[in-house]
This record gives sequence, C-alpha cells and structure tokens, in this order.
Amino acid sequence: MAFLLNHLLLLLLLASPTLDAVVFKCSAADRRALLAIKSAFTSTNYFASWTESDPYCCHWKGVGCNPLFSVSGLFVINDSSLVGEIPAAVGDLANVFVIEFYNLPGLTGSIPSSLANLRRLVLLNLHHNSLSGSIPAMPSLRYLNLSFNRFEFVLGSVDLGMNLTVLDMSHNRITGSIPAQVNQMLGLTKLDLSHNRLCGQIPTGPVTSRFGSEAYSDNGCLCGAPLPACL
Repeated sequence: MAFLLNHLLLLLLLASPTLDAVVFKCSAADRRALLAIKSAFTSTNYFASWTESDPYCCHWKGVGCNPLFSVSGLFVINDSSLVGEIPAAVGDLANVFVIEFYNLPGLTGSIPSSLANLRRLVLLNLHHNSLSGSIPAMPSLRYLNLSFNRFEFVLGSVDLGMNLTVLDMSHNRITGSIPAQVNQMLGLTKLDLSHNRLCGQIPTGPVTSRFGSEAYSDNGCLCGAPLPACL
C-alpha cells in the first residue's frame, strides 16, 4: 500500500513540471529519444507539444523531469487515436524510472528489449492496450501492470526479478504454470494472474497463500489452494 501511495505522489510531481524545468533545457540525448518516440506513432494531438523547435522537453505533455532536467517519467495515456508500437528509443531514456502507456487500443507490438537497459526503471504500467509477445528481463521493477492486453508468453519463461510489490498480468493469453519463484517475491502485496490460460498446481508458499481465488480465477486448468484441489 505504501508503494501505491508513493506512486500516486510521484505521478503528481512528475505531471506538473516546475517553472525551473521550463527555464532550463533538457538533455540533448533525452530530447532525441523523445522525438524518436513521437515518430513511432501516427499523427495524434497527444504529441502536439513535442516539437523539434522546442528545446524545453521537460514541459512537453506526458514528460516528467528530475531536478537535473533528465527525463524521469514518461506518460502516454488515454488516447484512442494513437496507433503504433513502443519504439526501442524508450530504452535511451537512461534516467527514467516511471513509464506508463495505457488505455491505448491502437498500441500494438511487443515490449522492446531495450527496456532491459533501464536500470532505474521501477514502475511499468501498460494496461488496456493491444500488446503481445514476451517481456524482457527488468530486475529493477517494483510495479508491473500488463493487464488487458494480448500477451501469449509462457509465464515460467520470463524473468520477473525479486523486487516486485505489484504484479498484474490479468486478462491476457499467458500459458504455462505459476513458477515457484513467485514465493520468493516476499515484498509482493498485489498479485493478479486471473483470466489467462495457466495450468497446473498453484505452488504452495508464503506469497501465493496471501491472495484469494480472485488472483488465480478463470484460467485453463489451474488448481490447488485457494482454487479447488487438483485431481
């Protein structure tokens, strides 16, 4: 719960750039990366403020900066007209620690492998899109929401790290079984794997037992507490 509250405070801070952020230019590398991100999508009003003639990218819509004017947050949300894929250039935002692309029905493709380079990334929120494919290893993550997409990877084949406090992969097409590794995520406070195609017995342990049946419901052949016993 504390992490979720901190998340809300972080969004408020990053979504409201300070006067100083407007006065000082952001780094040239960040600006190049942002313009490359813009170019990956079809024309949309969301990126109207992202222009080559404006060097002050810290006040572009959906961009948050830290006190050193490096991009620390990227928020592309709630745009039914946006069409495209998350570009590899997102991985060039070296100091970003929050990325949110959500409620974008025209957002397709997979999560680029370049996100594995973002060592400071702690929050990745990608719910309610049309994403598919697998996901790269992002061991620094503490919050991962991939719900309501079209991901089809085998759950045990992805590296989720050990630092997650929130993991929501509900409403996808994920297969395989729940790996025993989940019981090593001792900081996990929210888990939702429902509405997928998972199978096998839920591994018993101190973490999986924290969550009720709603965290595991509506899967192909998942069984074991808190669901009915395996036959």
